[in-house]
Amino acid sequence: VRLIEVNENPKLNEPFKKRYKALKKFCFEFEDLCIHPAESEREMILEGKILNHCVSSYASQHANGKTSIFFIRHKEYPEEPYFTLEFNFNKMRVVQNRGFKNCDRTAEVKKKKKEWLSYVKEVVEKGKAA
Repeated sequence: VRLIEVNENPKLNEPFKKRYKALKKFCFEFEDLCIHPAESEREMILEGKILNHCVSSYASQHANGKTSIFFIRHKEYPEEPYFTLEFNFNKMRVVQNRGFKNCDRTAEVKKKKKEWLSYVKEVVEKGKAA
């Protein structure tokens, strides 16, 4: 039902557009994976449906900046959900990182997440210095 509401009323997505604009500097590509922030509520709903987990329940918290949701994808299939990551910028840490049916990270995703986290910290530090 919410997906229909979001599709019929584009204004519902305005907070997501602002949030994406603020977070897109944390987009990251490495080897065969990429990470990007949630861009719309529709994207979060579909992510949760495909991966069979509850990421869509974080939609308003993400849009309002209380948490940050990022999607991990294979570069070959950028539209296909793979893993979902929740990040807390206040504590500078990953809160959770789950795949299909809330499965734990693969060794590959765990390694790439560490690289991404270093990148995020670097970007944040540069922002503080500016």
